Amino acid sequence: MICFLVYNANLRQIGAGDTVPARYLPLLLWHDGTLDLDANVRLVADGHSMIPEPYRPAGADGKVTYFEPPAYWMVRTRQHQLTSLYPLVTPLLVAPLYIPAVIWLNAHGWEQPQIDRVAELMEKISASILASVASVLMFLVLRRDCIRWSLLLAMAFAFGTNTWMISSQALWQHGAGELLIALALLLVVAPASPMRTALLGGVCVSMAANRPPDALIAGAIILFTFWSRRRSAVWLLAVPLPRSRYSCTTTSTLSATLLVVRPWKDS
Repeated sequence: MICFLVYNANLRQIGAGDTVPARYLPLLLWHDGTLDLDANVRLVADGHSMIPEPYRPAGADGKVTYFEPPAYWMVRTRQHQLTSLYPLVTPLLVAPLYIPAVIWLNAHGWEQPQIDRVAELMEKISASILASVASVLMFLVLRRDCIRWSLLLAMAFAFGTNTWMISSQALWQHGAGELLIALALLLVVAPASPMRTALLGGVCVSMAANRPPDALIAGAIILFTFWSRRRSAVWLLAVPLPRSRYSCTTTSTLSATLLVVRPWKDS
């Protein structure tokens, strides 16, 4: 709770174009059951132009005002569908936290500027919750081997690193990445069991899918688990194998092939 209050003490969201898809995708998922952006391009563009500067009409300078930069966070897939440039793990992870906002919008109407205000508020709250949970998990990890200094080290993690500066301020990939890494470490140091090992496998896959550079950390954790838990390590494959061809695919493939596509409809 202390972490959550400190992270929200500035009373504002600090994001960028990188976090815009994660801000709106949970709302699209709950309202339409889809993460497709074609029918919601104006909403997710957040006022920015979809036309890159080299392709803008000749003579438009001085006649048309473009809100820079262009909406680079949306791209076209090979199937010519519009999707998020960034992985879907973070918006899917925080989607349950958006339920109160969805209930409120259902009661008051899915109209602007309410949608933008609610989305920005929920982005900040969700990011601060992810960072707070990551800090608690890190404390639990440290407490197993460093009881005397565990609280101080956990506070250093929560308030002396990018956990406060970046992860808690908007839905960057870093926040979900920190939470997943802390959860994986907690599962590694916990007593081995088939359920914990299978969950660890799923967490490692999510780490790689959420932020590709974290695949190096996930790989190291998996190698350590195979080395230290030879008998139960096979359970690492219980979750990833059925989903492996999706976990490492691009966001566009997920959006195009796995999700129901329905347009945004005003209530």
